[in-house]
Amino acid sequence: MKLIFPGIIIIMLAVIAGCVAQDERTSPDEVVNTTSVPVLYGNWMLKEISDMNNTPLISLEDAKVTVNFSETYELSGDSGCNRYFGTYNLSGEKPAYGSPILISPLGSTMMFCQDTMDIENLFLQLLQSVRSYTIDDQSLYLQDEEGNLLLFNRIVDDEK
Repeated sequence: MKLIFPGIIIIMLAVIAGCVAQDERTSPDEVVNTTSVPVLYGNWMLKEISDMNNTPLISLEDAKVTVNFSETYELSGDSGCNRYFGTYNLSGEKPAYGSPILISPLGSTMMFCQDTMDIENLFLQLLQSVRSYTIDDQSLYLQDEEGNLLLFNRIVDDEK
C-alpha cells in the first residue's frame, strides 16, 4: 500500500501537468503566409476597371474610389458616392493568376449620386466577385474569374 499511494500521486501530477495550458502552435495545415499578407494592408485608390483584354469598362473621370484592407480582415472604402464595408479572407482555391482572396457580400450607405452611380454599381459588383489579387510594387490588381480587373495604386500618407 505504501508503494501504491506515491504511484497514484505521481500519476495525478502527470495528469494535472498535462492539463496546464500550452502554447498554441500552428499545425502545418494552418500555416498562414505572413510574408505576402501585410503588403495588402492599407489604403488603395482605384485607377482603372478593365476587362480581360485590358479594355477599360468605364471611365472613372473624377470619381474617387478607394479600398482599405485591414489586418483584421475587414475592408471598407468610398465607392464614388457611398461608403461600403465588408470582410475578406485570403483562402480558397488557388487561382490561375495571383493569390486567392474572397470578399464577403458588402454593405453600404444608400445615397444617390447621379454622376457616379454607374461607376459605383460596376465597382461594387466586380469587387464582390474578385477571386485573386496580385501586388506589384505600389499597384494592386484584383481579378474575377472572367478576367475583369480592378487596378489600384497604393495611397501614400501625404495623398490622403
